[in-house]
Amino acid sequence: MPPFGTLNTLRGPMENPDVNPLTFVAEGHRWRNQGNRHAALASYQKALTCVPMMYGVQPWFQEYLLGGHRPLPLTNGQIAAIYSSIALVLMALTRYQDARIAADAALRIDPSDRTCKKILEESSGAIAKPPASGPSSAEDDYTDTAVSIVLITHFKTNLVKYGELAPPSTNLLAATYGSLLQVLGDGVKQFPRLICYDKKRNPNGLESKYVLAVNAFARKHGFDLIEFEQAGLRTILNTIIHTVETPLVMIIEHDWLFQGPRIPLNCLLALFYKNPQIQSVRFNQRRNIIDRYDFILEAEEATSNMPLLRTSAFSNNPSLFRTSTFRDLWMPLCLRDPHYRNQDLSGTAFGIEEPLFKQHIEDIRCLGFGKSHEKWGSYVYGRFGDPARIIHLGE
Repeated sequence: MPPFGTLNTLRGPMENPDVNPLTFVAEGHRWRNQGNRHAALASYQKALTCVPMMYGVQPWFQEYLLGGHRPLPLTNGQIAAIYSSIALVLMALTRYQDARIAADAALRIDPSDRTCKKILEESSGAIAKPPASGPSSAEDDYTDTAVSIVLITHFKTNLVKYGELAPPSTNLLAATYGSLLQVLGDGVKQFPRLICYDKKRNPNGLESKYVLAVNAFARKHGFDLIEFEQAGLRTILNTIIHTVETPLVMIIEHDWLFQGPRIPLNCLLALFYKNPQIQSVRFNQRRNIIDRYDFILEAEEATSNMPLLRTSAFSNNPSLFRTSTFRDLWMPLCLRDPHYRNQDLSGTAFGIEEPLFKQHIEDIRCLGFGKSHEKWGSYVYGRFGDPARIIHLGE
């Protein structure tokens, strides 16, 4: 991931205690000793926003997430201890499922953590059996809560693992769209569907064939087609989101394969209809555990028939969004991000997930995860430990 410019104000972490994880850990310990568990939990969560090396990102991006500061390196033992402290506080708050999620993270970082082994043993019998997910009752038909499907493509030839899907054929598009229908059902076909094709300024002969193939694919499957010229993801989404007329929008890049059990479309739409706090639901390419951008996960108890996890992450992975939130709140954040604002992002996928993830973790660092999540409403579909629901074909 190239940096697209440099960060010109690099400073050490000790210059600003706001990005020093040890400052927040010490604060959390003080709150615990005073019996204020909620404040302690928020402090430990704030500490996790200052440890970007565990997100699996390059050094320049770690500094970007810390506002130009170099991160203070922590050992695996120190990071595991933060999750262990979180698990202990959550146990004391009788949030047993969330305690298990944090304890699992600590043990995967430091398998010798006896505290978390004990938490997993003690909490196993306290977890209520989750409600079975399935279709809503017959009278609960939310297909009027319309969603627009936005499928984004470009001439991609550097496929390694799935080379047989590469353009100029539309096999990649067909695999992605076909898997979406398989998992969400043919009800997808009744909603507005759009293909955004970002073509090169001077396409070669093979790409010219792909242009024709995408046009044929769009006509065959009932998609509208809008062609861009090396615009890049940020420009495409900033253009499209202002034309979407449905309350929900699903944004999918062309190289993702949906998998796993069927998800009834009416239930998925009902999540947004019944729960105004939900702003986005992402389909995970990893098992639903704390990992990388999902450095905080908590079970959502407010939803009944569909499983969700609250997350710290924002990602370009296939997701369902509340259109007004993406258009009016999140896109302006992307456009005014100081690092990306004046960058030439044409033909790239940069400028969306990076600024939004940065702002999300800054809000966690300021407010703690509980209060920041009330603002963001970002979720991963599924329960803790569920397998991945998408596969990246663009490898």
